[in-house]
Amino acid sequence: MSANDEDARLLTVAESISEGTPVDWNEVDKQLDPSSRAIVSELKVLEDMARIHEESPKKWGPFEIVGEIARGAFGTVYIARDSALGVTLALKVIRPRSPDMPLDPEKALNEARLLAKITHPNVVRVYRADRIGDEVGVAMELVRGQTLEDLVQKQSFSAREATHVGIDLCHALAAVHRSGALHGDIKAHNVMRGDDSRIVLMDFGAGKDLNILPRLTGPDFVGTPIYM
Repeated sequence: MSANDEDARLLTVAESISEGTPVDWNEVDKQLDPSSRAIVSELKVLEDMARIHEESPKKWGPFEIVGEIARGAFGTVYIARDSALGVTLALKVIRPRSPDMPLDPEKALNEARLLAKITHPNVVRVYRADRIGDEVGVAMELVRGQTLEDLVQKQSFSAREATHVGIDLCHALAAVHRSGALHGDIKAHNVMRGDDSRIVLMDFGAGKDLNILPRLTGPDFVGTPIYM
């Protein structure tokens, strides 16, 4: 690659960062000359800094970003549109949380594929998962409603209502476990009551594959301590 081509490639990377578009750093490392590694390292730092005050990107892969729903430890959830299908959905973009806690993209993809096998009215539907660089995007059903955490701050549940929520959540967990998965972070914040009154288990960011569970060690387990 000539010096001009090298500069053009670096400029393209810088433009992607400024626009909030994910950068495939593996591909960048393959294409650029080793002499540019110092600049690439600085660009990675710049991307990390940009994320602290980032605005929602305009696109992620094939999806058009409409707005942001929530931001948490395991990534950011956006309202997105699949222009090919003409549908609106929820897109969770899973990113490395810090240099000390890198994301394993293949592991995140495998867990998303595991969840995509679950078809149950009380479990959020996962449509597809894609990887761009060190990020994984999971396209899911968009459930409009409120979390149980928000609801209990505003109202009291009768014994009958609480029982129905518990039964529906047990149905959801049974379906998850039958698929060979473990949710890993059951809490009021991760359960939604849709506008249609449907109870839906959400956010599988701490999910695990039960087939490999016996091989997991302490640091592999994450969740919310007070619920655990």
